[in-house]
Amino acid sequence: MMRPLHDIVGDVVASAAEKVGCNVTYLWGDWSYIADTLTRWNASEYTASMKYPCVCLYSPYEESRTMQGGREQSEATLELLIMVNTQKNYTNEERDAISFEQVLRPIYRAFISELMQDKRIVKNYAGVPAHTYIENYRYGRLGVLAADNRPFADFLDVIEIRNLGLTFKETC
Repeated sequence: MMRPLHDIVGDVVASAAEKVGCNVTYLWGDWSYIADTLTRWNASEYTASMKYPCVCLYSPYEESRTMQGGREQSEATLELLIMVNTQKNYTNEERDAISFEQVLRPIYRAFISELMQDKRIVKNYAGVPAHTYIENYRYGRLGVLAADNRPFADFLDVIEIRNLGLTFKETC
């Protein structure tokens, strides 16, 4: 039986964290769950210091499951966020140099590289898997709303990955 996709993505995030040489937290769920979890982690000095950078897989996600050669396969289109906390008063140039160049882009590149090497992902694409890449500087300047429509405690710089179409396969 194939592992849940959110577990496979979590494994890829862990491999990417090793590759970049820093802690990268992984969460999956809807924004309400993610925001509540990150807010709850503020209660402890240890978890507050370890929560960023963070890769989040949005759910729900839909899977199209089939059997190929006696093994289960699943196709899904995923959406992820790669987030780091930032300073509200940074300029875009500071955000680019500090958040994006030093933290977010290296994690993004490592994540895509590890996706391409994972044996549970079918390589039915040339180069990298097709996806939409968005650098979002707005949340770091204006903030984001938590699930209850109140301002979220952290200011975030974010790379959004949308429409990441992958085929997963069961392995022995």
